[in-house]
Amino acid sequence: MSTEEPKVFYRFRPISRLLGQPAVPEKRAEDGTYLEPAKPAIAGELEEGYIFFPSPESLNDPFEGYTKFYWSGDRIVWANLFRHYVHSLGCHHIARMLGAEQRPIPMALSRASNRFREVFEEACELVLTDERLQAHIQELAYGERKVTRGELFSQLVSMHQFITDRLFFVFAKHKFVPEFKPLWENSHSLLSDALLAAQQNSNKHSLAPEHIEAYFVRLGGLFKSASFTLAVAKKCLDSEKEVFVDFPTVYVDQLPTLTHSPWYVACFMSECTNSAIWGSYGDNHKGACLIFDTVPNDDRERCLMLTVASETTKGLETRPWRAKLQKVEYEDDPIELNFFESLFLLTRTELDINWLTDRKGSVSTATRGYRGSSTRDKYWNDLEKRLTRKWKDWAQETEYRIVYNPSLQDVSSPKHRKLKYEFSALKGICFGAKTSFDDILQIIEKIIALCEKHNRPEFEFYQAFHNSGTNALEIIKLATLAEIKEGEPLKNSVPPLG
Repeated sequence: MSTEEPKVFYRFRPISRLLGQPAVPEKRAEDGTYLEPAKPAIAGELEEGYIFFPSPESLNDPFEGYTKFYWSGDRIVWANLFRHYVHSLGCHHIARMLGAEQRPIPMALSRASNRFREVFEEACELVLTDERLQAHIQELAYGERKVTRGELFSQLVSMHQFITDRLFFVFAKHKFVPEFKPLWENSHSLLSDALLAAQQNSNKHSLAPEHIEAYFVRLGGLFKSASFTLAVAKKCLDSEKEVFVDFPTVYVDQLPTLTHSPWYVACFMSECTNSAIWGSYGDNHKGACLIFDTVPNDDRERCLMLTVASETTKGLETRPWRAKLQKVEYEDDPIELNFFESLFLLTRTELDINWLTDRKGSVSTATRGYRGSSTRDKYWNDLEKRLTRKWKDWAQETEYRIVYNPSLQDVSSPKHRKLKYEFSALKGICFGAKTSFDDILQIIEKIIALCEKHNRPEFEFYQAFHNSGTNALEIIKLATLAEIKEGEPLKNSVPPLG
């Protein structure tokens, strides 16, 4: 079997995305009463010649780019993680009290405003000098063992009320809140005591990592059930008292975002005869499939020429990008990374201040993960693998993807993620088995106009159909642009029988 990479790739789209939306006039009642505002026309992807790159959160797989992070480090990085937690929780509550939009957890504590940073640091000192928290840190750092997500979550849940209590004590001192109401009670220490005992027993007897992970996965499920019950009760009772139960989950979910910049992806397929794919991505067989031809790069990898936004001294400009189509690997075994050695988005100064040193100047052993270019190269290679992996459940897709990772450039606005392609790369279009004739006609008219605009003499149109003889979905060629213009379908294309 040949392992040669395909040169042609297929991108499934709903007709509405390709054609856009016409302008809608404002609506008024018969008496002239204003009902709805007018809506401007929205140009389609075909007319503007772009490929949209959505964020992974908007895709149909919630585990896009999943990496199994673990936390392995000494007391210095663990203390700094709790310091980061205090700052993140502080930012969360400041935003809540101001009625501002909640933002992701901070990348670096040193980027906060001086006023808030000083208040958060004061709360950090109260938290980090507590004997109970130091006991947790000691067990977490024991032998620099691997701590899983479930165990980290459990530790944060067990100390969350105490950390919140210390934070609001400092808030009251600085008049951020009118008064301090203690949140940490003796009953809250029971969970901490139980976890410390479990940690100490595990470390003493060197329990197998998979046994520890299974325990904390079960425990995390219990915590989530309890949080769900409290949240529903709060909503049903319409209680005015704030219930601080969800932040540990928010924090642990967002920690991996500190290891890479936001990324975006455009999906393609290596073939277009899978009925299930047409049903899901092809708008239940009523959509269309764009057929793209590609060019090789120096490594003979297939690429599509796109135009991307680029920040220059003159502002935001555009530049050509030879975008590589990467084959998605379907694996159930995730890539594992040590969080403390994967913070390459930070500058070295930020890394040292926020994670790798303590306030006395002592240096963490985690610095080994940042020595030399080889570790950085490995990180970026692993990142590429992380973003092109999916579970085996999705293997039928035979997907290829272009990953758009603009690093420190902010392209959160959708308009910056509409990357234009060269019209010459669009080889043809295949319509779904149930695409309406009106939609097909509109697409063909749009393509004829584009071909005239780009002085292009040829374009190919196909359609999927059910072959009753083989009981399979197949592709037939409807016509070429030349045949449509000449009005001579089936010219020299009827095969002999027999």
